[in-house]
Amino acid sequence: MADLIDQLFAGLPEPFLADRSLLESYADCPQQGAAVETGLCTTGGPEADSGNEAHEAYGAIVEAFVGGEHRVRDLADIGLGMARRSRPDVQPDVLQAVGRSLWVFASQLVYAPGEQAVLRNPADVLRYQGGKGERSGQLAVDFIPSDYEKPGVRVTSEIDLLMAGPAENVLAETDWKTGHTQWGATDVRAAFQFRLHAWLVMKNYPACEALLCRVWMTRLGYPTDWVRFSRRDAEDMEARLMMTCLNRGMALEAVAAGRPAACWPAKVKCLRCAYCLQCPQAHQDAARLMDDPEAFLADTACVQANLEQRTELLKAYVEAHGELRGGGLVCGEKPAAKKKACITLYEDKGNGD
Repeated sequence: MADLIDQLFAGLPEPFLADRSLLESYADCPQQGAAVETGLCTTGGPEADSGNEAHEAYGAIVEAFVGGEHRVRDLADIGLGMARRSRPDVQPDVLQAVGRSLWVFASQLVYAPGEQAVLRNPADVLRYQGGKGERSGQLAVDFIPSDYEKPGVRVTSEIDLLMAGPAENVLAETDWKTGHTQWGATDVRAAFQFRLHAWLVMKNYPACEALLCRVWMTRLGYPTDWVRFSRRDAEDMEARLMMTCLNRGMALEAVAAGRPAACWPAKVKCLRCAYCLQCPQAHQDAARLMDDPEAFLADTACVQANLEQRTELLKAYVEAHGELRGGGLVCGEKPAAKKKACITLYEDKGNGD
C-alpha cells in the first residue's frame, strides 16, 4: 500500500514555498506581491542585512542557553562576540542595535518570569532562530495541496524564539526587532506577521489554544507587553491566507498575460512598497517621497508656508467681511468648550443658512 501511495504522488510538483514577507506583500497589494515574486523589484538592503546579523547574536545566546550555559554575563558576552563578528560594513550598526539589550535579554531567558532566584528549564525553549531539527525556528504548513496541473502552496515563516507559556496549552513567542520603530501592543495585535505565526504555531502544535506574542525592541532594551492570539484569531487568519493565495494566483495569471495585476494603492502601503517608484497606480505623493525624500521635504515646507499665508489672508477677510461659507466649508469663529472662539476653517455641519 505504501508503495502504491508513493507512486500516486511521485508525479506531483513540489509545493511553492510562500514565506511570510511575500504573503504579506500580496495581502497588502497583489501588484506589489507579483512585482516581488517575479523580480521586478528587490527588497532588503543595509538595514535588513544589519538586522539579520543582530538576529544571529540573539540566536547564539539562546543556543548557548539550550546547551547548558546559565551565567547571564557569559550569555551576554556570547551575543556580543557574535555581533562583533558581523559583516564589516554593517558591524557598527549591529553593535548599536544590540548593545542596550543583550544583558537584559539573557537575564530574562535564564530566570523564570518574576523569579530572579529560579532558573528556567532549557526544555522550555521549543524553537529558535538557528535551532536544529525539532528546535528549528522555521515553521511550515502545506496549505494548498499540489495537483498534477500546478504546485500547491506551503506557507512558511521563521520564529525568533518560541517557548513554553504560563499554562500547558499556551505558548509564547518573542520576536527581535532591531530597527528604529517603536512597537506597542496595538502594533503587535495588528501585524500580519504575528497573526500568521499564531496560525502556524497552532497548526504545528494542535494542543496549543493560545499564543502570546511580544516584540523585543533591541535598541531600546525592553519588550512590548504580551499580546494573546486565540484559535479564533488563527481561524480568521486562515481565511485571510486563502484569499491572499487566490489573489496571488490571479495576479500571476494577469502578469503572464501581459496585463497589470490588481492594485490597491494607499499612502501608507505605497510608502513601504518596494515597487512604488515603478508602479503606475502608486499614490503620487508617496512615489515622489520615495524618489527624492529631501526634495519632497523642501517642497512640503514651501506648501506649509504658503498654507500659513493663505490662512492669515482668510482670517483678515473674515475680520473685515464676516463669516465665509462655500463648498461645505466655513471660515469664521468656531466656538470651543471653555475656550475663546477663534477664526478657523472647518466643515460646515449644516448649521448655517
